[in-house]
Amino acid sequence: EWLDHVNLRHVVAQFCGYMSAAVYLSAYVPQLVQNYRSKSTEGLSMLMFIIVILANTTYCLSVLTFQKPTYEYLRKYASWLLGASGTIWLELAVLYQFYRYRHCHPYSVSNPAAI
Repeated sequence: EWLDHVNLRHVVAQFCGYMSAAVYLSAYVPQLVQNYRSKSTEGLSMLMFIIVILANTTYCLSVLTFQKPTYEYLRKYASWLLGASGTIWLELAVLYQFYRYRHCHPYSVSNPAAI
């Protein structure tokens, strides 16, 4: 019975880890879409995204270097690695939008058609 309880805890932990990753990853989609539609990243802090990229990168590195990343170890921490590494790509997409839309001012007086 104790073993069943331990296995249940692991299943719940993994489920929560994957749910967390899914929610964490999906949280970036509305911002990416809004930036795309408005062709602007106005009001966003580029520094915040850079810091979050560094934080998630160091988190992934800490998990990968804590011990030799065997298959079992990676399987155990896959959901957390997915959440952290997946957001790095989404954060890089936002940084790309900073670069891409740096000269776009869709709501400016010089572009009255966009108002």
